[in-house]
Amino acid sequence: MATIPLLLFFFLLLNSISITSFSCPLHHKQILLNFKSNFTTTFNLNQSDYDYYPFNSWSNNSDCCSWYRVGCSETSTITGLDFTDIMPSYHYPASVFFDIFTPLFHIRSLEQLVISHNRFVGEIPGDGFGNLTQLVYLDLSWNNFNGSIPYQIFRLTNLRHLDMSFNSFEGNLGPELGKLQNLERLDLSMNYLTGSIPEEIGNLTKLRSFNLQDNFFSGGIPCSIANMKDLEYVDFSRNSFSMKIPTCIGRLPNITMLVLNNNQLTGLIPSSIQNLSLSVFYLSRKCIELEVLIKLDTYNDSFRKFDTYNGKFIS
Repeated sequence: MATIPLLLFFFLLLNSISITSFSCPLHHKQILLNFKSNFTTTFNLNQSDYDYYPFNSWSNNSDCCSWYRVGCSETSTITGLDFTDIMPSYHYPASVFFDIFTPLFHIRSLEQLVISHNRFVGEIPGDGFGNLTQLVYLDLSWNNFNGSIPYQIFRLTNLRHLDMSFNSFEGNLGPELGKLQNLERLDLSMNYLTGSIPEEIGNLTKLRSFNLQDNFFSGGIPCSIANMKDLEYVDFSRNSFSMKIPTCIGRLPNITMLVLNNNQLTGLIPSSIQNLSLSVFYLSRKCIELEVLIKLDTYNDSFRKFDTYNGKFIS
């Protein structure tokens, strides 16, 4: 799933708006200038770094809506900040996230916030994110954040995109996850999350992409997933899911990719899966207890059954 092109679209759109009679709020401008000062001082950036990193466009003499990586509304309210890959490559992982980024949580008009592809470590401040109730797009991927995911994240009910992949988050997903009923994309892959998927996941009826790859989830796949009629992509691979694949998973009319390899699933694959319009259905050889595998014959664009005992396709 390509997130960077979508992100660029957001900010090109925001920065293409013509600002004529407004300028960004002075207190927001000061917050950003303080952020720049703290960031450059903390990491001892020099002028050559400024030429590479975007903060050279951030000056007291210009409208902050014209600054690189800052997006604004038609009334010059700051609505987007893109801090993708702002950490200098020669710096070690930084545990200064809270100190540097805390002031940004006072920009309550934010709708898009991206802090991906850096090397920030430590726990993220739940209280700070709890202030950003207008957030639609939140990307914290490719860092080394740890601890549990703050419950305040699950109160951001306007979220449509939540990417916290490639971090070190721990703990369980609680029923609070079900409050994100506007969510369309959820990526929690490549973490250390445990426990089972809460039944409340079925409340996310607008979800299209659901990625839990490479965690330590266990138990079964809840049947409430069948409520998610818009689901197109599901990746639960490399976890410890057990029990049978539920029959209800065959009631997902729009799903095209279902990835369940490297789990501990047992029993028969339900025949209801043949009702799906899958382009990819992946199970690994570790699922040796599965008596019948249904594989996609892409040449004929149809399913065929594979008998694991005899090693033959069944006509």
